[in-house]
Amino acid sequence: YDQRFNTVYWSLIIELRISLLLPFLILAIRRIGLRLALWLVAAMTLVDACASRVIDLDCSVVIADWARTAHYALFFIYGIMVMLHGEKVEQLILGLGKTSRLGIFLLSVFTCYYLPVFLNKSPLGTHCNCEFVIAIGATTIVCLAIHDETLAEILTRRPLIWLGRISYSLYLIHMIVMLSLAALLGSRISYIYIFLLAVGVSLISAEAMARYVERPSQLLGRRIDAVP
Repeated sequence: YDQRFNTVYWSLIIELRISLLLPFLILAIRRIGLRLALWLVAAMTLVDACASRVIDLDCSVVIADWARTAHYALFFIYGIMVMLHGEKVEQLILGLGKTSRLGIFLLSVFTCYYLPVFLNKSPLGTHCNCEFVIAIGATTIVCLAIHDETLAEILTRRPLIWLGRISYSLYLIHMIVMLSLAALLGSRISYIYIFLLAVGVSLISAEAMARYVERPSQLLGRRIDAVP
């Protein structure tokens, strides 16, 4: 797919593949113990970090595309680990004080948004794919959001719940909105104003897409799944 028009569509085929593999990944990880699973995931992360950069640079498009699928499947495995061992994660988080949880949260935010920038500019970034750092930080934030009462209370406020509900539609449509507005208005107004306008239009468009496309598709899938 030509990504000049929507730079996020590349992920759809990867999400489709991983959704088909997800039950088998869950069964495989469930069969092995927590300690072995942790060692295995750590080893997979190390191999992926070193191999994905080489594959992206040196291999054919087809091989690189499937390697990218394996790369992002690893991030789903992080989520599977949290799901299967939620009680241990809860005990670990609840055993920490509020100050420690806040420190871990801030460190995770730094890990998601700022640390990859430094790593990619370092010699390490030229040889390794550092996206796993983002995934680990995001996984930690998810764990805190589930088990920390203060963070959970903040995230369950209505505006944030609404934003979460439309987030996937927003992900798919925001670039189309931004590029369309830039093409229509780029010669008339400043790009700063175009960006601000794109935020509002994207949110409205995402709400419409979630309500009239995404939600009906989910309901249709559930009805089909319920047919004996």
